[in-house]
Amino acid sequence: MDYIEVSKFRTNEIDEDLDVMLGTYWQSRKGKIGGPGSWQEVNKIFIINDAGIKIPLMSLLERSFGSSIPTIIHKNGVRCATVSAKVFQTTPTDIEEQLKPKLDEISKNWPANCNYELSGEVSSSADTYSSLNKIFFIAMVIVFSILALQFNSFLQPIIILFSVIFAITGVFAGFFWFDITMSFNAVIGIIALIGIVVNDAIIMIDTMNRYVKNGLNVKDAAAKGASDRLRPVFITTITTVLGLIPLAISDNAWMPLCLAIIFGQSFTTLISVFLIPSLFLLLTSEKNELKLTKDQLFF
Repeated sequence: MDYIEVSKFRTNEIDEDLDVMLGTYWQSRKGKIGGPGSWQEVNKIFIINDAGIKIPLMSLLERSFGSSIPTIIHKNGVRCATVSAKVFQTTPTDIEEQLKPKLDEISKNWPANCNYELSGEVSSSADTYSSLNKIFFIAMVIVFSILALQFNSFLQPIIILFSVIFAITGVFAGFFWFDITMSFNAVIGIIALIGIVVNDAIIMIDTMNRYVKNGLNVKDAAAKGASDRLRPVFITTITTVLGLIPLAISDNAWMPLCLAIIFGQSFTTLISVFLIPSLFLLLTSEKNELKLTKDQLFF
């Protein structure tokens, strides 16, 4: 719906003033919702006081006409004009893909010294993407360090990192298969997905370590640990997917985030059933079985 800001409601608190918005069906709007388009329509607006009496709005206002002060906006010393809009049910990336080809075509007829640039959420998203590689690398180093201390091993954290790689692969494969644009919300979904995948892998590896601690060989511990944790991991995946599907369907803005988690977790769950036991068997030596104390294990 379109609303017009008609005034500000000033408060004595430190919060910002509240916007007074007006939106209804007026004849001048030709069937579209919005504010009044003429003084005749403004005269039809009434305010109801505490006693329930209707008071004409114009009896409370003083009408005057005047000219606004002309302003010339500059950015980096260059004259510019700003066009802004608020959109719903879509993402900045989708808007950029639809708008940029049209602007490129229109700008061919502009003078040589005229140009355009996209700002707002599109610009902030681009800045965020540029720093994601560093953030992701730092996050992986921190996760690896914590897991190395927890498992008392430099090899077993590699298993968990492989699970993360397969989860991200599942996200890109799903987005490519269904032709979904990678957006900022999708990146947020990938970050949340990494936490879920790491937790599932930790639980499975910890179970295998406990079986090794109790005297089983590495092969039997890998098989028994995977079978014991198969049902909880699958149930967690199913409940997560079923919980995210309604949100993905109801709002296009949240759809990339939800689908990133759905694709990634579904793919890595299917792969982890075979990947984690296999890597645990390869990276855990019979001659150098884990010497972990009870306090060092996850439960």
